[in-house]
Amino acid sequence: MNISVLLLRPSPPSFSSVLLLRPSKSECGTVASFQFGGVKRRKGLGVTVPTDRWDKNRQRIKVSGSLHRDERTFLMGLNKRIEHHVKAIQDAVHILTYELEREPTWEELSSALDRLNAGKENINETTLTFYQWVEEFITESEEHRTNAKGQKLHPRTIAKYRTVLTQLKDFARGHLGRGMKFEDWNEELVNRYKSFRALQGCKGSTIGKDLAVIKVWLKKAHHRKLHDNRSYLEPYFVPPKHRGLKVHLTLDDLEVLEHAELPSVGKNGKELKALHAVRDLFVVACWTGVRYSDLKRFPELLEAEWMANKGECPSELAFIQDKTDDLGQAAVVLGEDAIDDDTCSNRTQKTR
Repeated sequence: MNISVLLLRPSPPSFSSVLLLRPSKSECGTVASFQFGGVKRRKGLGVTVPTDRWDKNRQRIKVSGSLHRDERTFLMGLNKRIEHHVKAIQDAVHILTYELEREPTWEELSSALDRLNAGKENINETTLTFYQWVEEFITESEEHRTNAKGQKLHPRTIAKYRTVLTQLKDFARGHLGRGMKFEDWNEELVNRYKSFRALQGCKGSTIGKDLAVIKVWLKKAHHRKLHDNRSYLEPYFVPPKHRGLKVHLTLDDLEVLEHAELPSVGKNGKELKALHAVRDLFVVACWTGVRYSDLKRFPELLEAEWMANKGECPSELAFIQDKTDDLGQAAVVLGEDAIDDDTCSNRTQKTR
């Protein structure tokens, strides 16, 4: 395969490492131009070069002995990168032809080159095992994927992915005696996995979340043409919904709980503080609707607002919620003896 390297339209200087040595010169990207499948194709090499030093005939950057040693070394490094990318294209064609036992399509070659440049294990995604592909998916999700709001996936989501993968490996070893495959998924396997998780004491909601994660994996892999199994569309992948019993505390219940006489001394004669603290936190959470993960940060947030207000307690506390990264607000109402002249953190406060 004959591959020639062309320059893209010269771009104005930018703040990249290429311009550190020659800030006054323009630069441009490079593309490999070659015939593939009877069609002229181009593939970006990801290498930016100084336009005035490009040798069109030799397909490389001109490096003269009159240049400074550092600049000469830098330009020679660019030439090696170009040679490396050109050779990678040729190697990718040979590898894909051998593995597929046919000439690869342009889409397959382009995808293989992207995987090669990203440093992934196999350039042919279709040769990955179920576990290999899922592990790649988790890594991509952690680094690049976003949710519907355009935000980076929460670490809890990534942790759930890893938990499900670990459980699948344990399940496959005990029930299949081998690794999991995309083609294995059917109603029988789903029911066996449900039973496997139920025996561990998992509730229906947890098992339903597991199936939702597996469904995402199968759907994404199917769209990438890694398998033809469309079982993820079947009803058995959707767990049945059970109406739960929702019990709500009334205002009278909260009033009773707030003023309840709790034991102050334990059986061993030691003072009980944790029980009172838990009761207080629960009551405050009921009045504010604030999660415990946010509520436990209130002392330091209140102290910061106290300092910012020059010794006055704020009437409202604004904070970023730990779970959703959304803005949260809570009104602060002080009791009769809530003000301490020394520090905000030593006040007894009731937030309502």
